Amino acid sequence: MRCGGRLVELGMTKSEVAARCGAPSHQTMRYEERVVDGRRELVTVDEWTYLLGPGTFPRLLEFRNNRLVSLRAG
Repeated sequence: MRCGGRLVELGMTKSEVAARCGAPSHQTMRYEERVVDGRRELVTVDEWTYLLGPGTFPRLLEFRNNRLVSLRAG
């Protein structure tokens, strides 16, 4: 995804994405519990939506524990 000519890539932090794209148009946060090696772990999931203008699909970004893990058009 590009924001004003600057590239956004998987693995970036929320602050890196915000520095390149500004604040999202919409955001939600939730917690998920998962089990890793027999231990329970709480994962923070942030979903950001960017509306990049008329004629373009919204961009949906998903962060887990502050790292961008999914980027799709929706």
